[in-house]
Amino acid sequence: MSLHPALLLKERYRLCWWVVFALLCVPAATLGWAAWQEALGPNPLERLERDTGRWALICLALALAITPARRALSFLMVVLRSPDGKRLSDWNALVRMRRMVGLVAFAYGAAHVLVYLELDVGWDGAALADAFREKPYILAGLAAFAALLPLAATSTDFAMRKLGRYWKRLHRLTYFAACAGCLHFVWLSKPGVLEPYPYVALILLLLAYRVILRLRPGFHPGRDGGDEVPERPSQVKRPESEELVTVRPPEPSPEKESIA
Repeated sequence: MSLHPALLLKERYRLCWWVVFALLCVPAATLGWAAWQEALGPNPLERLERDTGRWALICLALALAITPARRALSFLMVVLRSPDGKRLSDWNALVRMRRMVGLVAFAYGAAHVLVYLELDVGWDGAALADAFREKPYILAGLAAFAALLPLAATSTDFAMRKLGRYWKRLHRLTYFAACAGCLHFVWLSKPGVLEPYPYVALILLLLAYRVILRLRPGFHPGRDGGDEVPERPSQVKRPESEELVTVRPPEPSPEKESIA
């Protein structure tokens, strides 16, 4: 088994998928264990809301970071003169993981909303209406979660086939969800607290990357977007002769498409 990251992702994709998924679930497991042991600190409600909301935003940022990370890794392999990983298609496995990362972000966001509704307002409609009027950050958080709902609902292969080209357009709501989540984080923080701003800076940087890339001359959605890049046909020689034969890889399946 090769230890090169590009080959490892390609040859042991399922194993890598489960490792990434397990790592993303560690914060939830840690929080659940602390709740079971009644070790959430002096303000358990604040700890539950803060950690679930923070990890929802982190997972959204990770999903958005996959596209620039793929390009950065391919450039790094060129600089290092590595025989593998120099093409964007060598990192297609990262793109296939993005749907799982986005669903984990939705799960943390759903936990964040449920903790607030159950433990903070107790499913009281009047209290929730008052919170909407008095606390604008609640509206921003609700908008972020509302944007994630259709994305999670259409994350199946069946939905991708039915929606066709509209699926990618719908999933651009990820950008809105990330911005609304950042606004929610900033508004709920007390004046002078700098904790939200690194998250805001990272999200804005990832969105600015996409804008700059699309404005660049020669932008090609299939190559520079967030979808998997088809592998280039390779040329091999037949043992019997010196004639070159073009070998084309199979076409990518619809499930490999995703937003930029």
